[in-house]
Amino acid sequence: MKNWLECLQQTVDQGEPCILVSIVDAHGSTPREVGAKMIVTEGDAYATIGGGRFEYDCIEVAREMLRLRQLHKVQRYSLGPSLGQCCGGVAEVAFDLIAENSEWVLTLIAQQRHSAVVLASIIDQPGYGHHRWVVSERGMYGTTDAPTLDDQVMKRSQHLLATRGVTQSAHLTDTSGREVVVLLEPIYPHALDIVLFGAGHIGQALVRLLADLPCHVNWVDSRQNLFPANLPVNIDPVVTPAPESEVDHAPSEAYFLVMTHSHPLDQVICERILSKDDFRYCGLIGSKSKRKKFEKRFLAHGIPATVIEKLTCPIGIDGISGKHPAEIAIAVAAQLMQVHEQYEDRLTQTFSPKLVAG
Repeated sequence: MKNWLECLQQTVDQGEPCILVSIVDAHGSTPREVGAKMIVTEGDAYATIGGGRFEYDCIEVAREMLRLRQLHKVQRYSLGPSLGQCCGGVAEVAFDLIAENSEWVLTLIAQQRHSAVVLASIIDQPGYGHHRWVVSERGMYGTTDAPTLDDQVMKRSQHLLATRGVTQSAHLTDTSGREVVVLLEPIYPHALDIVLFGAGHIGQALVRLLADLPCHVNWVDSRQNLFPANLPVNIDPVVTPAPESEVDHAPSEAYFLVMTHSHPLDQVICERILSKDDFRYCGLIGSKSKRKKFEKRFLAHGIPATVIEKLTCPIGIDGISGKHPAEIAIAVAAQLMQVHEQYEDRLTQTFSPKLVAG
């Protein structure tokens, strides 16, 4: 499954009309959070805003808008008995027709490839209609035609980026002092940069899971014939006779997974990673006895014990003991997400994100 932005890019590139469906407000228990999106075309729907009757009804609304070429609408849904759902909350959903010449779409796609950005949206505000702008660390692309409001949108957005904030509604004021509610949606580069060594059965099972997660994977092996023909957009195969060399090309704070067909190669790769010592996670497939043998060899090669402690082996969360490739892959993917969330929690606490006054 591609994320909503990748699907939007695909439809824009193909010149296919689509409806961007966005949850712009939510109260109580709802299937998805504010900012969740899906793309609806005449024949398909990509990503999800929560499933069930709620999503089905939104798809129907979007298809009718495509038929009528309606530009925009906002609809409120009570997620109770009328929709056959037990959530009980209320969701406000925006529907927008996206054409190939939508400037904010092209700007967002271009900018987010290189850095974190904020998608700023005014939803049905009298006098402003429905508009979107893109804000990066460098500045704001587009204008509200109200300098005071522009300044607030840019400051709030850039503060969100600096503090790794999450989607929120900001109550701002324009030049005349009128309140304007702006939805600010940070869009960060791939949350996890993963380097996966090994294209065997477990590696292939793991890639099938990682394809649906917010990550980018460099999948490394010397055997080209093991890679599937059609890989998801976030998976890049790397065929090389020297897999360990890819460690040096990995970004800082990467997540490494080592599961090759060769124990000697596993050792070489792990030594390279531990020597790099700027990773978030280094996982080695294997037993406790394999770890002990590797630890002795690492120590003999001058790697400090404090660094070796950062090696995770065996890999995978506790409680899943199955040996089937898919079972191992589930346990490993879950562990990656745990490590990532723990890191993000520490980062949030460090930044102590509080919005500055508008």
